[in-house]
Amino acid sequence: GKELTRFAAAEGCAIYEWDGHSNKVTRLFFYAQSASTPDTILRDAFYLPNFPLTQRVLEMRFPARLESDHPEKAHAEYQDMALAGIHALLMVPMVSQDHAVGLVELFQTDPAQKFNNAKVNLVQTLANQAAVALLNARLYENTQRQLKVTALLNQASRAISSSLDTRQIL
Repeated sequence: GKELTRFAAAEGCAIYEWDGHSNKVTRLFFYAQSASTPDTILRDAFYLPNFPLTQRVLEMRFPARLESDHPEKAHAEYQDMALAGIHALLMVPMVSQDHAVGLVELFQTDPAQKFNNAKVNLVQTLANQAAVALLNARLYENTQRQLKVTALLNQASRAISSSLDTRQIL
């Protein structure tokens, strides 16, 4: 996140995980270059039906640039930007194996700073790498959980079989 913010010359960054079943987006990480920028500048979690532009980014797997001087500001994303003092917001899907698994948001509070095509392309490449890392972390956690269950079952099986009377088995 810090490196991504630095590479994109952004003021801050948030990384979100998307649960497609509940249609909920949950923040995993937040970073701002200025220590005075509160982490509440971006939401912790939200449901996509309330944020149609974010939903489109995830479903279409295509980045979006939002700027405060855009004439159409009816969407909730623009309202959140105005409340937080954000002038430019870049939303980039984290895509792996043609599926969006999360979202990277980079922001600028300086009206003179915007996200150009080169920055969008760079962030998309890095976001896709982050998607693979996120999926690998999920796989690792699931594997560790299954190993613990298997170990407990083996232990229970040994305990049961050691207490059996071998004369009854024969």
